[in-house]
Amino acid sequence: MIDSDEGLKDRDEVLEEMRSLFRYEDELLKGNWYSETDFVEEVVALAKELLDISTQNE
Repeated sequence: MIDSDEGLKDRDEVLEEMRSLFRYEDELLKGNWYSETDFVEEVVALAKELLDISTQNE
């Protein structure tokens, strides 16, 4: 459980980045901002960051 305001802010920032990636996935891929592999790697990196934030605040 995240028990600090800073931990909550960090979590919210990462979740907002993930939301943006998924919301604009088609445009990011079609516009060549990301290859499909790079997109997946970015999502995985954000998921790992979210896990790190969650485990730091337990």
